[in-house]
Amino acid sequence: MAPKFIENLNDYFLIKGNIWLITITTIEILFYIAYTVVYSIDKTDQGIEQAQVYRWTLTAVLLLSIIYFLWHSILNKTLMELISFIIMLILTNVFFLQREIILIVYLLNNNTVSDMETLQLIVFIMSCIGVGGSIIALTLILLIVRPVYLSMYEDVFLKIGANGNIWEVYKYFTLTKSFLKLDLLISVEFMITIYFLTYNTRDSLYYIAVDIFFSVAIFANNIHGHLLINRKLYKQFIAFVVIRCAIESYKMYRTITSALGYTLALHDIPNDFSEEDKATYQYSSIAFEVMGLISVVFLVVFMKKTIWTFNRNEFDLIRNNFTKDFYRLQREDTLLS
Repeated sequence: MAPKFIENLNDYFLIKGNIWLITITTIEILFYIAYTVVYSIDKTDQGIEQAQVYRWTLTAVLLLSIIYFLWHSILNKTLMELISFIIMLILTNVFFLQREIILIVYLLNNNTVSDMETLQLIVFIMSCIGVGGSIIALTLILLIVRPVYLSMYEDVFLKIGANGNIWEVYKYFTLTKSFLKLDLLISVEFMITIYFLTYNTRDSLYYIAVDIFFSVAIFANNIHGHLLINRKLYKQFIAFVVIRCAIESYKMYRTITSALGYTLALHDIPNDFSEEDKATYQYSSIAFEVMGLISVVFLVVFMKKTIWTFNRNEFDLIRNNFTKDFYRLQREDTLLS
């Protein structure tokens, strides 16, 4: 039996967990924006570099993804979007943690703290705060998210008729749809990193042509996945998996070659940026690919469960009755409460 304090805390977060999730996430987002701004100001004497554009691009994609999944999960009480929010939050924290640690090591290797210029010192302090703050914020959110999930589950389960079979259909249907979005976002973040890492060479047009082809394939495959789920096209499931595995194999190849310092054609990546920026690119591509590979495995499992297991009547009930209209009712309940 849990201690009384833990039970009271759990009861508190069942009611107020949503507010705490929004508050902590907002603080993190504002800190990451401020951190990126300060770091960019510190680098203004070097002009607008490729690395700065990359940091701003990826920061925008990551933070907007977090906002989307949190908004959709809280406002629409979509439980599976809450899971995607946690995954994207972990990925964002991993990205900023490795960036902050690389920067701390880089600054300490080139300066003592007392010799740092004002902006460098501010960036160093913010990096140290960011490392500790990310760990604390992520720990708090992981503690809060379970009571929030249970609170949403009770409400959603009752709204779909308190039927166990229908709940299973709803769970896997929304989980698959959510993981399709998550998979696309992780792939986009990976390709952004690869673009900025390797497209400063003489053969850039060749790389761009190949990577654009696979980028288009990622979007087309993702749209195909949504059609499979919406229309229960189980006969096309194998084709979806084969194409998705081919895309993931290409991403793994790009991850390994870039981590070893090679371009698509196995030429050395030109040393046109600092070791700090190069390490950020390489570690980011590895992190995105690892998370992408994990998400693909779960996506295939959830999709197979959704389109092969449930009967047509149960599936149509969820697809037709618990999508837009269901979300509208959830939003109204949320706003009223």
